[in-house]
Amino acid sequence: MVDDVKPERSDLALLSLDSLLESGNSIEMSLAEAVKLFPDQSAVLTDAALLRKFEMCDATTDMSISELVSNAIGRTAAARRPKPIAKLVDSVKAVGLKTSDIVSHLKIGTSIFIKLDRRMIEPASIPDELLSSLADQLYEPLDRLLEYLSRPATASSAVTFKADEQPSVKPKETFRAALNASLTADHLDKSSYEYWLSMVQTEVEQEGR
Repeated sequence: MVDDVKPERSDLALLSLDSLLESGNSIEMSLAEAVKLFPDQSAVLTDAALLRKFEMCDATTDMSISELVSNAIGRTAAARRPKPIAKLVDSVKAVGLKTSDIVSHLKIGTSIFIKLDRRMIEPASIPDELLSSLADQLYEPLDRLLEYLSRPATASSAVTFKADEQPSVKPKETFRAALNASLTADHLDKSSYEYWLSMVQTEVEQEGR
């Protein structure tokens, strides 16, 4: 059900590097920023940066190239330190996608993605296929995605409350409830609705055995 076609991770990393260079940043700065976004592609990015450095310099600049490689290694080590997901929308932007791309790929309603971003859906009720596909699209380990979704829900930005009051957050809902709501709120395609509903029912039946 979920589409399998997506850009290669290395292609996204190189596009990010080129975009940074086109914005007028130096090769060193562009490499540093690109490695932050794609730490797993540091070797590809460093090779590309070195190639651009060679194109701009002559054979007398060995020292600057050596320093570029040394700095890239240090930045890569720092970027590879595990970091928890801050927000799903930020993770989507980090891989060069838009929310609409994820929604279309997963064949879910926008309201469901918003609820996932705000951790308003009980993780245990979400179909395994959806979780795996979302983690794959974000290039995130599944356990890190589950850790994010398991945190307390966040209140909607539209909710207002008095200064001396704590914002009230509704209990997390099941994926099935969010799916039913999406059918009306997002005019979710019936075939997509029925597919994900069947996934929910299948997992419930398996757990009951």
